[in-house]
Amino acid sequence: MTPMAWRAVDHVMLRLDALEPLHGFFADVLGLPVTWPARNESFASYSWIGLGNTHLELWAATSNSDLPAETRLPLLHGFALTPLCLETSMATLRQVGITCNSPRTWHSPTADGVERVNFTNAVIPDLCGPACCVFFCDWSDDAPIAPWSAAGLPRREWDKAVHCNAKENLLGILGLSDIVLASPDPRRAAATWRKAGLQWDEGALLLTQDIRLRIVEGPVLCVESLALRVRDLARTRSLLRQHGRLMPTTDDEVWMKAPEMAGLHLRFLQ
Repeated sequence: MTPMAWRAVDHVMLRLDALEPLHGFFADVLGLPVTWPARNESFASYSWIGLGNTHLELWAATSNSDLPAETRLPLLHGFALTPLCLETSMATLRQVGITCNSPRTWHSPTADGVERVNFTNAVIPDLCGPACCVFFCDWSDDAPIAPWSAAGLPRREWDKAVHCNAKENLLGILGLSDIVLASPDPRRAAATWRKAGLQWDEGALLLTQDIRLRIVEGPVLCVESLALRVRDLARTRSLLRQHGRLMPTTDDEVWMKAPEMAGLHLRFLQ
């Protein structure tokens, strides 16, 4: 059995035309913690929203030329995996025939002008498509651009502090439960992920201990939707109904109607 080459989903990427209104929707309407305050740079405006067991990166790029011309935003563009050790994780995948691109490292100067590593990425092309990117993301402990470094905290302590200081979010969201991946060839896609060490669990693949990867049929490879675990599904259903955001649902799941999402799909599970 192939050992897992990663220990977590570092973040899920959400590509946007503009950072607002979705940043405000997640932070102000749903009350989710902002784990990376909104920044406006020459290349993009971005922020991170905490989902408990991972982060949602909101990214409004100055240019979207890396995406297919027909791509419509917003787009769940893919997700980043936290390697156990980048070199070891890449070697693990290569041993089972899964390609990894050469790592690319991003640097920034510190306040005293010393160049330091922010993060190193390595794309896994066998798991990607033109509008779907899956990659390793290995963060430096003292990344100059990271808010946890500016606060003088290790990243896990920063995340814990942000979540502890945040008020209870509106819907009682506990964490990301499912990533639904559409593929023109679901069997082949599942076989590739299985080679990477994923095991089946109730019709889905275990991406991590608490996040499942569901692969469904679709015209192109893309992240189709996300499912979030909530503390009390009945309460979530009631709150969405009160706020006029409840879509037709089943007993086991709730779908949210949100014009701010512009066609993106979020569902909630107990």
